[in-house]
Amino acid sequence: MLRDSLLKLFHSAMSELSLDSSISIAGDLIEQGVEMPDPLESLLIDFLTNKNSDSFVVLAREVLAQNLLDDYIESIKLISFMTRKEWLPLRDVALMLSAIPYSERTNLLPTYQKAVEVADLVCEDLSDGIMEADDDDLLLNALNNI
Repeated sequence: MLRDSLLKLFHSAMSELSLDSSISIAGDLIEQGVEMPDPLESLLIDFLTNKNSDSFVVLAREVLAQNLLDDYIESIKLISFMTRKEWLPLRDVALMLSAIPYSERTNLLPTYQKAVEVADLVCEDLSDGIMEADDDDLLLNALNNI
């Protein structure tokens, strides 16, 4: 139930020009008393209170960190959406995508695999001090293809 409601909330944000319907879905989640991890409920309330992209991003990051979508394809879609909206720095995006377990990567569509592979390369460059993530257009291009 929680996963489906969260997917509905995020799909709503991705398909519309505003966060209005996502805010409504967040309100429904709270009203229905859906069982959820402690920090998630307070982040949903914060999103309902502030009604802005900053609180949406904090909520989404927590959902991604806890793998509450339980689906890496959906997680990558959400990360890609927030990247296109410029709500996430590319450094964070690269780190999130690189955290996807190798065992799960074979199940991804080729465009999603490409984004994860590019993220791995960006993380290597970051650790080697070769370049900053924001200087790398390959990751942004790979995410734009999703």
